[in-house]
Amino acid sequence: MAEYIAAEKLGLRLAPARTAGHDAVRKNRDGSEVKIQIKGRACGKKPKRGLRMGRIKRGADCESVVLVLLDDVTLDPHGMWEAPYAAVEARQLELRTEKGLRVTDFKNIAKLVWPTAAE
Repeated sequence: MAEYIAAEKLGLRLAPARTAGHDAVRKNRDGSEVKIQIKGRACGKKPKRGLRMGRIKRGADCESVVLVLLDDVTLDPHGMWEAPYAAVEARQLELRTEKGLRVTDFKNIAKLVWPTAAE
């Protein structure tokens, strides 16, 4: 669900199912491509403090990670954040966690990519 929503809202091309390391690709204006891993989490408008996102595997074949937060009742998206894969991996090492990052930790190193000011 999160992958489809991110692709639709951010203009990404979904990778074939079970592609190792990434879920979607974004084509840049210069023709280069960015491989993106997408993680989704259902929660209320204000996620609980300890809420974690799915685990990011070390050494994954991607350059960026997108977190999609979905309403826990309707599954409508209420925000998407993107961070460079290297920053996510470094933060996981810094926190010494094999579990997924807390949503708040991810948002601290990411930028809001949806909704934009125009939406």
